[in-house]
Amino acid sequence: MHILLIEDDTKLGSLLHYKLNREYHTVDWVSDTALVHEYLQKSRYDLYILDWMMPH
Repeated sequence: MHILLIEDDTKLGSLLHYKLNREYHTVDWVSDTALVHEYLQKSRYDLYILDWMMPH
């Protein structure tokens, strides 16, 4: 599964990225909301995990 992880907390993002990779998922982690649009244009994702409290 190809996952886009959108999380600005480095500790939580790192943990989620590590755990999802261990389950054999492909994970792109974005911590800056300005870059999300670029990632969405580059790839197709099966799942988005979004930190709903991120700024902007």
